[in-house]
Amino acid sequence: MKKMIALFASLVFLCSTFTLAVCEETGVSPRIASILNAWNAKDGKELRLRILDYWNEHSDGTHFSWPLNIRLGGTTVDLINEPESWDLAIVSSKDVDLQELADAGLIKAAGFFPADEVALFQWLLPHYLKDIFPVDPILMYSVYCYDYDAQTDDATLLICQADIGSKKNSPRVPDVFSTPILNRRTAAQIRSVEGIVRVRCSVNGRKLFTPSDGRDWTLQDLIRNPSEWDVAEIAISDISELASLDEAGLLYDFSSDPYLSSRNTTNMPIPTSFYSEDGRLIAIPFAIWDEGNWVMVVNPMAVDIPLALDYIAYYIKSQEWGYDFILGVKTREKDVPEEIRKYGICMYKDEIDW
Repeated sequence: MKKMIALFASLVFLCSTFTLAVCEETGVSPRIASILNAWNAKDGKELRLRILDYWNEHSDGTHFSWPLNIRLGGTTVDLINEPESWDLAIVSSKDVDLQELADAGLIKAAGFFPADEVALFQWLLPHYLKDIFPVDPILMYSVYCYDYDAQTDDATLLICQADIGSKKNSPRVPDVFSTPILNRRTAAQIRSVEGIVRVRCSVNGRKLFTPSDGRDWTLQDLIRNPSEWDVAEIAISDISELASLDEAGLLYDFSSDPYLSSRNTTNMPIPTSFYSEDGRLIAIPFAIWDEGNWVMVVNPMAVDIPLALDYIAYYIKSQEWGYDFILGVKTREKDVPEEIRKYGICMYKDEIDW
């Protein structure tokens, strides 16, 4: 035991030493340096290359070579005066004013769609992090929170720049780089910001990512790592495919949830619920795919079951709103203001009543 403790202490010391070395070499904060460490990169250029390697390793044969300038650190003034220096900025919330950057048209934005991943990510944030995001009645901004230090009230932000200037003819994809950066966090890091860990899973064994790098898992991953996830989106063709997960005791019974247990109608062409043979409500369908349904399940060991249930209810209602919008948009197009219509499927944020 003493040897194991000594070995662990040595590893912690080596990691801390390496982080300090990166900080000294790059001039970035320890928290930004930890992102570089996670990708074995020494600067923003290497970070881009490591992420490209990651995407190419897990692609279907397509070779990706997206251009992107990743800036490490900077102030509001820096980002406004030097827009060509960044497409993705990794900065401290203490150093930037997101509203000022949004007002300058520098942050990538889209019409607010409540089921969009950007909107879902920001919905999960605690109020003290939501308060630093730009305010707009229609637009949602592509800004992500990597971590948060409660003692200093400081968050590490990933800011995606809009395709402005010459980028209009050569668009960038900062969100495609942000996603794997966020997904490489530990479960504890994710929960400290978002409250719950969300993963995706396909029962046919097809995987785009590994558990440590992304949100796409297999059923076996869910069973082997019960403490590493809270909510899972699973593509199934039949409820029996969840048997192994159920036998492992990893399917929460939604029967006591007032909304999910009583949901019996939807305009979407999907079932409203899936039950086990003994009558437990174990999976909530939310979308259809070629061979079956996407369902949501909750881990009974989830760190915050009430939040997990609220998240599923919010997501389901958001999906249903989007589907109803698509069904009715042609008939009520004249009633949709132009400022909304030009952004596609979106809504005013204050119209959400769920």
